[in-house]
Amino acid sequence: MALIDDCGKRALLPIGVYAADMAPTTTAEDTSEASVVIKRFRNNILPNRFVPAARELIVGGDLANFTANVGGVAKEWVIDPKRGRLRWVGGGAAPPPLVSYHYGFSADIGAGGYDRSDSLGAAVTRVISGGGAIQTGVPGNPNFLPPGGVNPDVAQVLDSGNYIPIDNRNQITELEFRAANRTRPYLRLTHNWQLNTAAAGESELILDGLWIGATGAFQIRLLGDYKLVTLRHLTIDPGGVDASGNVIRAVPLSIRGNVEKLVIEKSIVGPIRVQGAGELTNLEIRDSIVDGQESPAPAISVPAGRVTLRSVTVFGEVEVEWLDASETLITGFTNVTNTQEGCFRFSAVVERQDPLNLASPHSRVPHPYESYFVPDFDGTFTSRVFGLPGFAQLSESAPLFLRRGAENGSEIGAFSGLLNPIKLDSLRAKVDEFAPFGLLPVYVFET
Repeated sequence: MALIDDCGKRALLPIGVYAADMAPTTTAEDTSEASVVIKRFRNNILPNRFVPAARELIVGGDLANFTANVGGVAKEWVIDPKRGRLRWVGGGAAPPPLVSYHYGFSADIGAGGYDRSDSLGAAVTRVISGGGAIQTGVPGNPNFLPPGGVNPDVAQVLDSGNYIPIDNRNQITELEFRAANRTRPYLRLTHNWQLNTAAAGESELILDGLWIGATGAFQIRLLGDYKLVTLRHLTIDPGGVDASGNVIRAVPLSIRGNVEKLVIEKSIVGPIRVQGAGELTNLEIRDSIVDGQESPAPAISVPAGRVTLRSVTVFGEVEVEWLDASETLITGFTNVTNTQEGCFRFSAVVERQDPLNLASPHSRVPHPYESYFVPDFDGTFTSRVFGLPGFAQLSESAPLFLRRGAENGSEIGAFSGLLNPIKLDSLRAKVDEFAPFGLLPVYVFET
């Protein structure tokens, strides 16, 4: 946001915003790595398009009440990076802005603009772009996604736009619905989103790189017969409150058909439920966060079937028939029906609510090995609030057995694979060996 390269603000936000004197068809600078880019629509150039606003017309400010005092200063835009707010303070009506920004998190978990090229091997059969509706019954719609379609059907969203409404999808045989690499499209549901298979069954479904929310109390419902359902690099709103104080609706994943195998990897999801006549034979979750804090029901409810958890953080209770968990942290009571099989290794869970009362709620897990039963997880996380940068991250004050309780000496939970404790040990060894005498190092954990 600075005018010269030597300014401190310029160093903090490198190539943060851009000059307005753009060539007709090119930009003066590469904006792909920009921290923040504000663009306004220009109809006096060809082709008509959004171009970046001049950086000297942009200033940072406090928009807690969507007000900002910039009297006497020739500015057009005020940015509040803490709250993610933008306000037009120029003369006349505000032009429609197009804002690009970087999304940061503790790891490549959930939807985000990071590199996912390794998971995008299948060839694209249709593209979706520009925001708006994604419809299955209107062939003339630019984002028409017909029922059935070619097999395999790979529908790719090309941008990080907002898409609403989203039609149900029927006659699924082999569908991959995904975001393009380094994009994070937001799909907002206006009804229960039903994903139903073709009559033949044995269908396969992949949802990859999407952020899914809802305008009300709606669910994602899996209907029909699936051989395999994969949710990868996905964020399904688990509920909470946004920066403006508005309620974020939790979007549960409801299995109402027959699913032979459901795989969730590198994702942030809300409650997972098997409901009605639904059947889930195998549930596998890896490197993910399951957040059921906004729901009175368990975060994971699979009354019949096998559940495998690998490096997972679960906010809420777990009720399953069979469990094999490793490097997993569960903040609520866990009730496993079949404790003769399965295992609970290098993991942590809440113990009995009242140690003196054998009838009080407690956790029941199979064959615990090198695991920990704790009274509560108060103060364990940097944040338990979805949307904050430290969400689900273990705090520096968390017990050592959680921060280094994994089999390989890493932490327990969704971020186990980052190997942060092991990397910290290596860094400390190098600092101790090579740091100048008299300096005290301070280690800051990235969020």
